[in-house]
Amino acid sequence: MALQKIGKRAVWAKKSIDSIAFEYDLYVHIDGSTPISVEEKINSQFETPVSQTETWAKVSSGSIVDLDASDRAVLYSLVRNFEARTPHYRNTLRELSILAGEPQSGMNFSEDEKAMYAELRANPSLMSKFANELAYRTDWTAREFSSCGIAIWRVRRPVYVCTTPVHIMKVPAHPRLRASQMGLFPHCFLMPLTSNAYVSLALGDFDGEFVNQEIDVNVELALKQQIVAQFAYWPIVNHMICDSGRIIDHLKWAGYNCTLDSPTKKVFVRDESFRVHQQVL
Repeated sequence: MALQKIGKRAVWAKKSIDSIAFEYDLYVHIDGSTPISVEEKINSQFETPVSQTETWAKVSSGSIVDLDASDRAVLYSLVRNFEARTPHYRNTLRELSILAGEPQSGMNFSEDEKAMYAELRANPSLMSKFANELAYRTDWTAREFSSCGIAIWRVRRPVYVCTTPVHIMKVPAHPRLRASQMGLFPHCFLMPLTSNAYVSLALGDFDGEFVNQEIDVNVELALKQQIVAQFAYWPIVNHMICDSGRIIDHLKWAGYNCTLDSPTKKVFVRDESFRVHQQVL
């Protein structure tokens, strides 16, 4: 069961997995006049190696309670890989490239970043190639691995997961967090890992800390609100897989009124006067 956002409406109903969470030719870029696909590289250099690890055996069998510090590398790779493998991330790259060329943007880009974004801005094909390389390589994330903090949050109710599976989650400022790029708010990454667990990643000076614990129901609700808010706020996030549990309350919290409620279909309409709760964005 999944929500689909269609303009001002959101419809909750049974969906075929073939009809959601994909985009044609996402991993194709043009080299000269030749289309190049990196699908095979993603499979051979990332997905197949991950699928053969003990960590993935724990995840795929639902043995989340057995995840420990020895699983950090695979969990870290999963979060960073899925962070980069979405249309939302590509849109962010394009927006950053534009901002890097605006002296009055108020963002503190390094000279190297300005040069990189200028090159990407000048060549859309290069930007697509760059994004595709991030989808199968993990070396770009390596320098932040050893010091990051990773947590497994086990929950009682089924998780929600959106078109963009890795969410940037606002957190209180903390001296151990990596200084936020360009002065953005302090944040960590949140990704649904299984139907009953999330993995979160904090970049900074955490000395490889690892936590695996069941969380309080109020914390669980707050994590879901992060995902609901981003579904409601970002135009490019069009689907959210979710059960019927408290979906009416959650959508009302995010500014959607329920106009049809049945066991197999729920219809919501966006209240245009409503602003998504800024504390979670």
